[in-house]
Amino acid sequence: MPLHTPTVRVSFPLDDPTFAEVEALAQRLGVSRSELCRAALREYLARHSSEDVTAALNRVYSANAETEDFRQEAAQRTFRANE
Repeated sequence: MPLHTPTVRVSFPLDDPTFAEVEALAQRLGVSRSELCRAALREYLARHSSEDVTAALNRVYSANAETEDFRQEAAQRTFRANE
């Protein structure tokens, strides 16, 4: 089993103001620019992954909306009948 995860080197251009912010934040946090960018990408991917889960749940719940409406109406009728 490898002792470390294989990595791929990635290179992309940044405008000067963004680079300056990355540099300043990395220094403030005491991490390298690479580690800061890896952490930022992980966070971004996790956030968008959870959006996929939310979208799937919304589809499930909207598909069951008719059933839920029926249940609510039935519960209200039962409640009124027992008042």
